[in-house]
Amino acid sequence: MEKNRLVLLVDDEECVLSVMKSMLKHLKCDYLEAKTGHEALRHIHEREDDISLIILDYKLPGMDGLQCLQHIRRLSQKPVIITSGERIPPDYTEHIGAQGFLAKPFSMRRMEKELKRLLHHYEGNSKVS
Repeated sequence: MEKNRLVLLVDDEECVLSVMKSMLKHLKCDYLEAKTGHEALRHIHEREDDISLIILDYKLPGMDGLQCLQHIRRLSQKPVIITSGERIPPDYTEHIGAQGFLAKPFSMRRMEKELKRLLHHYEGNSKVS
C-alpha cells in the first residue's frame, strides 16, 4: 500500500488480533486495537479523524459487533469490514451498514484486496496500490 493508514482492529481473541496486526504491518498500515465494543468506541471518539478503516469482529463479548456498528455509525462514516467465523449472507453486511466482510480465517491477500477496495472507494484515491 502506498501510504500508512490507521486501521482500528476490534476483536476479543488475542491470537486473531496478533495475526491481523502482523498482516497490517506487512501491508504498511498502522493500527489501533480494541478487545471490546466500548474500547473501540473510545478510540473512534478520540481518533476518528486519523482512522482510515475499521475491522470489526461480529461476535464480541458484551456489546456485540452489530450493536457496536450501530454506535460507530453515530460517530463516524468510516468504512467497516465485518469479520466472522460464521457464514453471513453477502447482502447482510451491507444491510447492517458495513462495507465489507472477511470470513475467518482469511489470507493476507484477501485482507489486502478488501482494504485496497474500500480505501480506494472511500478516499477517492486512484493511486492506492
